[in-house]
Amino acid sequence: MDRERNVKSPAIAFLLSLIFPAGGLFYCGKFVRAFATAGFFVAGAGLFYAVASSQVSGAALELFAGAGLRVAIGLYVFGFLDAYFTAREINAGSEHWIGESPRVAAVLNLLANGLGYFYLGYRVQGLAVALAVTVAARIVEALPDGAEDVFQVLLEIILVVLAWDAWRLADRSRREDLLKAGSTLHAIRGGLSPLIPQGFAVLAAIGYAGLLWWGLQAPDWSSIDQSAAVVEPAISGATYRNPTYGVSLKAPPGWTFDPLDESRFANFSSPDGVCWGSFLADRKQPFASEQSLVNSLVRDLRAAAPDLDVLAVDRAEIAGRQGYGVRAFSAQKALSETLFVAEGEQSIYALLMFEREDRPGACEPALDLMRSNLVLEEPGR
Repeated sequence: MDRERNVKSPAIAFLLSLIFPAGGLFYCGKFVRAFATAGFFVAGAGLFYAVASSQVSGAALELFAGAGLRVAIGLYVFGFLDAYFTAREINAGSEHWIGESPRVAAVLNLLANGLGYFYLGYRVQGLAVALAVTVAARIVEALPDGAEDVFQVLLEIILVVLAWDAWRLADRSRREDLLKAGSTLHAIRGGLSPLIPQGFAVLAAIGYAGLLWWGLQAPDWSSIDQSAAVVEPAISGATYRNPTYGVSLKAPPGWTFDPLDESRFANFSSPDGVCWGSFLADRKQPFASEQSLVNSLVRDLRAAAPDLDVLAVDRAEIAGRQGYGVRAFSAQKALSETLFVAEGEQSIYALLMFEREDRPGACEPALDLMRSNLVLEEPGR
């Protein structure tokens, strides 16, 4: 009779956890595990979305966003797998004979850098993994961009291997506990096949791998390669060309391009010193809206001029791409600023012009010429 009252449907547990990661665990009566799963899932997903939906960039923020995404996806998959197999264990009457859960051990090692070993009582291994991952993270920060990406992928693979090892140790202990109790891990016939939740887990893993690939393919604009860039002088106006990225920018007659640096494509200025500006690019966050791109760039401008007053934000075109034009004024610096921003598949591009306060409108014809003659191709990695 007790067993009949406690029967749980693995299919219902699985479906509830598909809707929300902790739903099936609540259904199975695993409240501590359910609250922990729900809390950390919401925190991870919220952290990732907060960074990815804005255009705030930086190595530290990207690290937090990546950690949040890993936690959210990992706990989502854990939620429906754990709920499904917990329901099966309840129905088999074996849950009371199982000590540490292999699934909990695996997800802790995957998401918490060796915590699964502590959960299983392997404290030395847990300390070693935590120390090794910390050192590896420091090494990643010091590596050049290409090597950093490769090392980060290797670190992800190592964490998956550690998760499998924790599952293996816990599963071996589970089998020993059941053997001592005189129980067995017998197959449960009928109901939802284990291949269904396992298949969903594989799809989630493929999706996560796809996001990693997307990140690896995104251009890194923190250091622009200017080795092949040239400035071609002409009576009709000098032209900056960078064939590495398929970028060319034509200036009005008499304007000059400043010495090239790696922080942006080009800096330019008029011969009378009334107008000057830059053309630059940045990595686009995966779920950033156009408005967030504008807000981020205005925020950067205000960092240099706190009193910056945004006068207008209008739809505009730059290099044949639809984007925004932003006009602003800083009384403290006695200058006007005009910004045109457009987005590519994985990047955002900005053409920025500064104008002295005593010559209003003097730079508009030059700016219109430059944005109409700008050639821009979305580069590969």
